[in-house]
Formats: sequence, C-alpha cells, structure tokens
Amino acid sequence: AEMPRPFDRRRNGFLAGEGATFLVLEREDDARARGARVLARVGWSGAAFDATASVRDWGDGHAALAAALRAGIDRLPGGASGVSVVVSGASGARRGDRIEGRVLRAAWREAPLPPVLVPKAVVGEYGGGILAPALLALEGAYIGPTPGFEEPDPEVGVAPHDGGGMEIPARILLTGLASGGAAAWVVLERAP
Repeated sequence: AEMPRPFDRRRNGFLAGEGATFLVLEREDDARARGARVLARVGWSGAAFDATASVRDWGDGHAALAAALRAGIDRLPGGASGVSVVVSGASGARRGDRIEGRVLRAAWREAPLPPVLVPKAVVGEYGGGILAPALLALEGAYIGPTPGFEEPDPEVGVAPHDGGGMEIPARILLTGLASGGAAAWVVLERAP
C-alpha cells in the first residue's frame, strides 16, 4: 500500500535506494581512438537555483527554473520538440514532484511533453538513479509503466510514461531538482 508513486495524486514519500552509477565522460575523439563504445553525447547541460527554497524544502520558484531550462533546450536542434524523452528525478515527494511537474509544464509551454520516465519509483533515491535508465532508454531498452501510478495530480500536470511502445529516443533530458533549491539538467544524445 505504501509506494512513492511519482506524480500521482496519492504519492506519499520516496523509496530509499542504495547504489552507484559510474560513467566515463571524455572527448568523443579520444574515446573512439582508444576503441571505446560511445554510449551518448552530452548535447547540453545547465543548472539554476530556486531562491524561494529554504535549506530543507523545495520552493515555489518554478517559473524562474523553467525559464532557465527553456533557454538551454532552445539551443538544441528543434528546441523542446527535439527532446524525445524526459527522465525525471521525481521521487514521490509531494512538494518535490509538484515543482518538478510545474517546471516541465512551464518549460514546454503549451506544447505536449514527450514521454516522461520516473525511474526513482523503482530504483529509489540515490545519485545515479536517473543516469543509468536514461542510457538504457537511449539504447532502446523497454521502459515499463511507473509502479503504482493511477491518478494524475492536477497540481503537478504531468503523467509518467504508461509503458506503451516508444521509439528509440534521439535526445533525452535528465532533470533533477533538490530540496534547498538546486536544479540541474543534462541532455544526452544518442551516439551514431
């Protein structure tokens, strides 16, 4: 009965997780020269800070965070419409999911969001909890529905991917917002 349920109206907390994700980030030419398999390219990365957040809580500054995110993704080919999938750091925390959803909705304006994956519902809360699923999605791995998600929260405005068929994405946005006001994003692009 107790599940994190990111973005669900009945979400009631997060799933503790333990693990690690290790990834080598290097220049593509160097990786290819040493015969490494290139998993993805970094298309853009950015960060912002929500000054309305207290040290231990999320704030209400979604408009400023969305503007920073939108400015970054507008630099990509196709802008927001060029993002194939969003891998969200939503964890089931009531206020955290609410600001995450509001940032995404405001960044996409009136356009529909691409499929939104919320892996922390399965892997829990740890540092690499969204990086590994993003790389798997870029490889075309099947991403199932979010466990426990049943009822969208109208205050959030986002529903996670339902587990149906999805094309292999060309470009994925990873988004992570933290209590205390930190926000970070990275766009990974499928390597040729």
